[in-house]
Amino acid sequence: MGAYDEYKGIDYVQTRTSREFDNFFINRTPPNDPVITGFNYVFFTSPDLPIASAAFAGKSLGNYNINDVLKSNGCFLKLPAYGDSIYSNDIVKTLSGDGKLFMPIFTNRAISAPGSNQELATIDYAETWNRYKIVLGTSTKDTRIGGNFGLELLEDQNLTISKTINLWIDCMEGQFFGDVLSSHSLAIDFASVQNMYIDNLVSMYHFAVRPDGKTLVYWSKYTGVFPTTKPFDVYQSRDGEATAVPSVNVNFQFSYKEDMEIAILREFNSLNGNNAGSIVSDTGLGTGNKFYENSVSIGSPGQSGIGITKSNNTNSGIPLYELHLAENNDPLYNGSTHINF
Repeated sequence: MGAYDEYKGIDYVQTRTSREFDNFFINRTPPNDPVITGFNYVFFTSPDLPIASAAFAGKSLGNYNINDVLKSNGCFLKLPAYGDSIYSNDIVKTLSGDGKLFMPIFTNRAISAPGSNQELATIDYAETWNRYKIVLGTSTKDTRIGGNFGLELLEDQNLTISKTINLWIDCMEGQFFGDVLSSHSLAIDFASVQNMYIDNLVSMYHFAVRPDGKTLVYWSKYTGVFPTTKPFDVYQSRDGEATAVPSVNVNFQFSYKEDMEIAILREFNSLNGNNAGSIVSDTGLGTGNKFYENSVSIGSPGQSGIGITKSNNTNSGIPLYELHLAENNDPLYNGSTHINF
């Protein structure tokens, strides 16, 4: 018997689950719809490292000349156009946030995905002299505020990932010691200070999907993300022993983590060009219901070619969300289809 009988119109998976909430089963047989993991996408937003003119757009440098600042930073970090460099223009452009909200190179190269539990902390209440007590739950904040995760990323013979991480970390170190200048370090008036933000931190979105490549089963967002490891240990070797290095492992630090929040999906779509104020259903675009943060109906992918749509599972009453991903120049991409496997 399948999960769905098209002749009777019965969703057996949902029928069984509903019965389990109301009845005690004699036999504890496993459900016939287990979650299947191992299909993941990660999306990193771009930092605004002060290594290209795009990072200074719309910002006041006071009496400082932007070309002088860029030359100072470029010479210190050994960027292209300031002498010999190990970095490509694409690496510089990506890390300066020039033209893109996301860094596709990390999405395309990531072959692992992070994951961690949220643990509810406890306190002891009303403990007696002989140590009887009541244990109460408090908060999961300790496992949501601050932490780290690792990613395995595909590497190539030009060391694209290693060099990208190397420049990102070197720039952060240079900013810390004052060797790399940014619009924030050069702010001279209170208005500029009010608009300051940390330009070397990013957010990362993680989506786990079913084997169909699109239906979301889990999603999370990491805020305040930055790399902490230059993955150079993989290049140690013994003389004469040729070893392929297909991937490198990079550790990242984050400030805050959120799991399974509907607002994450809305935010992800708004970053990709969808109108966050009027996100609509993918069936009958323009006529869907409007929602705020705790409920969201999501429309077609934005101009970047990625986005999330929502469809209602009429049998279970639980909405399904789908990740749509395709290249803008892909002839099979029509603005609403998911990635073709």
